Amino acid sequence: MEYFHISSHNNTIDEVRLLLDPNCKIVLSQQARERIFKSREYLDNQMLKAKEPIYGINTGFGSLCNVKVDSDQLSQLQVNLVMSHACGLGGGGSRGNCEAYDGTQDKIPLIRLLRS
Repeated sequence: MEYFHISSHNNTIDEVRLLLDPNCKIVLSQQARERIFKSREYLDNQMLKAKEPIYGINTGFGSLCNVKVDSDQLSQLQVNLVMSHACGLGGGGSRGNCEAYDGTQDKIPLIRLLRS
């Protein structure tokens, strides 16, 4: 089984082609995990000391940027954000009547989102 490791390095065309293999599994590199934990630690610290809301962290998005989200709703805010970004990636009900759907076409847009 082949693995595609999400990291900050630029991928070669052969690595991107690997994503087209339906048996290819996508995993986070250790570097990516460390960056995620470091970002989370930074945001947690900012939320503790910030007097003003932090856009997208404890506020709504877009036209709701001035709406502060209660702390007990922050987890749901993040779930909603991920779901809104996942719209159009396929899976779930979007398969429709497409018998050839195997999820492969979803991998490249997903990698782009995860690397951003």
